[in-house]
Amino acid sequence: MAKRAPTQLSAIHFNGRERRRSPRVRYDVETYIEVSEGKLDVHLIDVSQSGCSFSSDDWQPKLDESYQMKLALPGCDNQLSIKVKICSRLGTKSGVEFVQMDAVDSSRLQELLGADGQDTAPPGFFSG
Repeated sequence: MAKRAPTQLSAIHFNGRERRRSPRVRYDVETYIEVSEGKLDVHLIDVSQSGCSFSSDDWQPKLDESYQMKLALPGCDNQLSIKVKICSRLGTKSGVEFVQMDAVDSSRLQELLGADGQDTAPPGFFSG
């Protein structure tokens, strides 16, 4: 299957205002998240420099709760260690905002997503 160039998802609008700070790149991969409860399998849906969304049958975090999370991303040799806040929940799907990340992990994420979000297609990327 040929690799397709990434497509930025439409941002969610509310009362005509942009709510997302950075465009998201879609993924369709199984990965895991480590939190205090342990290592949890998740299905990664999309990622941006400021957050991500995933679905999980194993873990339904509480809205507005903050967690220290380690996220394994395809194409990234090390887990990203990120403080996150749960900003949306719908069924098994959760959206998180990246609240705090060190410079090294931020740089890794930016490199993985491509400098402008359109240069490279990360592993697991699909165009819907």
